[in-house]
Amino acid sequence: RRRPPSANDGPSRTEAYRILGLDTDADDSEVKQAYRQKVKKVHPDTDGGDEERFKKVNAAYERAREMAVGRW
Repeated sequence: RRRPPSANDGPSRTEAYRILGLDTDADDSEVKQAYRQKVKKVHPDTDGGDEERFKKVNAAYERAREMAVGRW
C-alpha cells in the first residue's frame, strides 16, 4: 500500500511546480512537457548541465506527476 508523501520525500507540491516553471493547476500533459524542456537544459551530459539540478528536476517531476494524476 502506498503512503502519502512526507516532507523528507523531496520537494513540496508548490516547490515542484516552481522548479518546473508551472502553475499549480497544471495538468499531466503540461507537467510532462515542462519536464522535457527543463531536463534538456540541466542534464549532466549537456553544456551547462548539472547533476544536482538534474536530480532536483527529476524529484520535482515525480512530485508534480503525483499531484497531476491525483495519486495523493
